[in-house]
Amino acid sequence: MILLRPSDIDQIITFSMIWVKSHSTDLRSNALIDELAAGAKGVVLHFAQAVQSCSTKS
Repeated sequence: MILLRPSDIDQIITFSMIWVKSHSTDLRSNALIDELAAGAKGVVLHFAQAVQSCSTKS
């Protein structure tokens, strides 16, 4: 299991977006944006599920 601090996640997103902006014609740039979006969606769904689980226990 890898534990990341919010600042680590912020740096990953920032560096990825800088790379994509600097290499917009690279074939990998579209895939990287898709991976970032999928990761963000996963985080949001995880926390939404956790909140829902906590609210049903109350």
